[in-house]
Amino acid sequence: MKRKRVSFLMVVLLALLLAAGCSGGSSSSGPSTVVPPKDDGSNGGEGGDEGDESKTLAKIEIVSIEMTGPSSVVVYCNTTDDGNGELKEMGVCYGTSADPDMSDSYEKYYDVHLGEFFLDIANIPSGILHFRPRVVNSAGESYGKDAILSWRTSGITGLTTSDGENLYVAINKGEHNGDLYLAKMRQSDGDMVWEKPASTAADRYDECKGITYLNGSIFMIVVENMPMFPGDTAQLPINGGIIWFKKFNAETGELEKEEIIKDYGAVLDGGIVPDVSTGLLYMGYCTGAGAEYIIQLDQDSNILNGAGKMTPMETFSCKIVVGPDCVYWTGNIMQGGGYNRLYTVKMSKDLSTRLWQERPWPYGSQYLEFGDRNDVDIPYSAILLPSGNLLVGGTIGAFASMLDIGITHSALVEFDSETGNVVNVFDDDSLEESLFADLMQDEDGLYSIGLYTDTVNKINFAEKRLEWSTSCDQDVQQGATLSGDIIYVSYYNAYQIKLFDKFTGDPLN
Repeated sequence: MKRKRVSFLMVVLLALLLAAGCSGGSSSSGPSTVVPPKDDGSNGGEGGDEGDESKTLAKIEIVSIEMTGPSSVVVYCNTTDDGNGELKEMGVCYGTSADPDMSDSYEKYYDVHLGEFFLDIANIPSGILHFRPRVVNSAGESYGKDAILSWRTSGITGLTTSDGENLYVAINKGEHNGDLYLAKMRQSDGDMVWEKPASTAADRYDECKGITYLNGSIFMIVVENMPMFPGDTAQLPINGGIIWFKKFNAETGELEKEEIIKDYGAVLDGGIVPDVSTGLLYMGYCTGAGAEYIIQLDQDSNILNGAGKMTPMETFSCKIVVGPDCVYWTGNIMQGGGYNRLYTVKMSKDLSTRLWQERPWPYGSQYLEFGDRNDVDIPYSAILLPSGNLLVGGTIGAFASMLDIGITHSALVEFDSETGNVVNVFDDDSLEESLFADLMQDEDGLYSIGLYTDTVNKINFAEKRLEWSTSCDQDVQQGATLSGDIIYVSYYNAYQIKLFDKFTGDPLN
């Protein structure tokens, strides 16, 4: 009995000791309480919203960037999520390094709201530029993804050519007064290597009508346009003027040769085309009398051979393709009844012999919408297929006057290299006008620019279908270049060259 009593007292004493230890020595008689620390903003939040777990960081993104001048842009953004908190600030950080933040340049947008907005930013620095949107809500600060603005020029981009590592671009810095330049840009990073003046006369509108790379040199065909009216100082282009031949050193940009080829004429769309095997060049032009010519030149502007009056018509549209042992010429011919037909001619390299006479485009008056309209066929591109056959891209158009033009049909036509016969046609009625401008080809496929559809396209000619078509965010112009895995596209009236992945069509800048 005594042993049981002692054991009970010991249990009670032990319980009292344990209770005192759990109180931590506090003199407080009430239960302990855990109080969370106040959020001072150091963990991504801001003071005053403690305990509200519904608030998260807001989300923001850059939709697109549009250049509006040599050093100005419009950045289009979208605040997609307010994070269930009050939006307090939004804007765009930008700089020459990746992922810019508030330590770099910053443009604030003052009408804070959820949804889309845009910022005009002037005096941006040169080189590749990074933009990153920023938004602040009651939960804290957050950034969107870095957007890169590259391949910028200080003027409006034009025709391009490539040596495989560098891009050479004709740039127009103004509406007139000799503001034509030649720029060299690295394809790897878009950096400008040099920029050289290419104008001839300060008081004339100089327009690049052709550019190509050959054996370490850049060749340009420049038309010094004549005044529209006597005493006119605006110097608007009228597709006719003095035709200049210009040769630049591709490494340094030094002007090595500058000669007048013709004192007046209109350069045809073929521009200037190189023959890599011989080191010679070909160019097409027409005179004021409407006669077309194709000429062969050496690298010092000397005319070696020529074929005059290719067609009895008045036009400025033709394409020249150099084959292994011949030259193809594709252009328009005026026919009876008042309509133009597209014809192709195969000639010897010295232009002395027609290997086969004019082969017609397989379309004509059947596409007339009205009986009193003229049918006009226009070549926009031409290349050699791996088989050696000639592939021509063109459109069928109809017009009643120069102010009433309606393009109605686009097509790809394959001509047999030996006979000139048409062997294949891709002419889906769903195709829109000028879909086959700037045909480009490598071992991975056939590509084109939609001149009036503003698209970049990959074509499966064998299966007669488009593999993909990507819409551009601005008007495109002729002068696209394929090099490596990238298609480089000049935008009309813009200060950028846009890059597209040749496998997917995805824009890369």
